[in-house]
Amino acid sequence: MTLKVDEIQNTSGGPVTLTDQYAVKQWGYFNGITNTINDSFNVSSLTDNSTGNYSLNFSNNMSNANYATSWAGTWNRQYARGDANTTSYSRGKNGNFSASGSDTDHAMHIVVGDLA
Repeated sequence: MTLKVDEIQNTSGGPVTLTDQYAVKQWGYFNGITNTINDSFNVSSLTDNSTGNYSLNFSNNMSNANYATSWAGTWNRQYARGDANTTSYSRGKNGNFSASGSDTDHAMHIVVGDLA
């Protein structure tokens, strides 16, 4: 038996609730030099807060700010880390070990948690 569908929705027409499993609720791949989102899921926009400091804004908010997030940048940068979480965006920084911010052309971000 084969089940083929294009989209599964709940009875109200929204996203289905996953039970006993955790899936990525947001991810983004962007260029922090040109501030261009290359590809994403559940990202409404990118905010350039300052050099090497970005916020990925959610299309669908998280239920609270206590979700797991991971940031990564290109290999020529020495760190990428989360900076702040809210229900509507996640902020991260990219830079070097002297804590100087550094824009990167390849930045990635993921969020695992509960949607609102």
